[in-house]
Amino acid sequence: VYANQAFIEMFGFEHLEDVREADPSGFYADPAEREALYRQEAEQGGLDGAEVRFRRKDGSTFVGLLSTRRVEGKGGDRTYFDGAITDITERKRAEQALHEERDRLDTLFESLPTPVVRCELQDRGAVVTAANPAFEETFGIEPSDATGRDINELIVPEERREQAAQLEQDA
Repeated sequence: VYANQAFIEMFGFEHLEDVREADPSGFYADPAEREALYRQEAEQGGLDGAEVRFRRKDGSTFVGLLSTRRVEGKGGDRTYFDGAITDITERKRAEQALHEERDRLDTLFESLPTPVVRCELQDRGAVVTAANPAFEETFGIEPSDATGRDINELIVPEERREQAAQLEQDA
């Protein structure tokens, strides 16, 4: 019925009339997803932030965040849905890049030949949240046994712990 200029441009059209003449199923990268969204929308009275892969006029796709709400006509006889789509393609790419970077760092953490621990600073000191296999080989402490314990209690000789605690306080 109506689309604003942002919607028209998002889908690669120039005019509202072009959008009106287009087959709405063509706006979805997967037309079957359109049917599922329609059912969900009808059951729930709208959609709240559904991630949908849409298709532009030129065939390229983008990820959109779709929110809709049911609007009742006068007397409840005409019902339609108002909606908004936010292009979140760049956000999804950034999330994917972060996941890939995290996976690379996790692989590096696990495969380094030197002992490595992740610690979280707490009131009682640097508490181990993870340790790699080389930590166990070097210190004879399984990573699961190191987790939740103060790193100084694990690897600093008892006679030097006070000095280590002071170094932590100064850092």
